[in-house]
Amino acid sequence: MKNSNWINEIKYNLNVYANYDYDLTKMSYRSSYLSNTFYIVGGLNKNYKINNVLINELGVVGLIKEVYDEYSVCEFINEVDNVSVDINGVFGTLNKSKDGLLIVDNISNYDEINLNDPVYTSTLGNIKEKLYIGRVFKVEEN
Repeated sequence: MKNSNWINEIKYNLNVYANYDYDLTKMSYRSSYLSNTFYIVGGLNKNYKINNVLINELGVVGLIKEVYDEYSVCEFINEVDNVSVDINGVFGTLNKSKDGLLIVDNISNYDEINLNDPVYTSTLGNIKEKLYIGRVFKVEEN
C-alpha cells in the first residue's frame, strides 16, 4: 500500500496542471552512476515519444531521448538543454553546477526567492508543461 500513496500523489499533482496521459514504468538499466543516460521499460509498444517527460514522487527526473520497440533511452534533468524554470513567477534557467547540483541562473538579485520555494518548469524551454522539479534549498548571490 505504501507505493499507492505516492502514485496517487503524483496523479493528483499532474491533474492540478493539465489532463495528462501518463504511464508507470521503471528504470531497467543504468550503465554506471557516472553516466547520465538510463533506460526505462517501454517504448513504441507503449506509445512513448522523444522528449516525453519523466517524473517520480519527488518531481521531474528527465526526458526520453530515444525510443525503441520495448525500451527507451533517457537523460537526467541535469543534462537537458534549455530548461526554463518558474519560482514564484520569477523565471530562470536550470543548469548543472560542477558538483552535480541543479542551480538556477539568470535571476535578478531584486527578485524574491526564498528557501523551500517550489520550483516548476516554466513552459518556455524544452519542457512545455508546468511541472514540479523540487524546492529551493540554498540562495546565494553570484
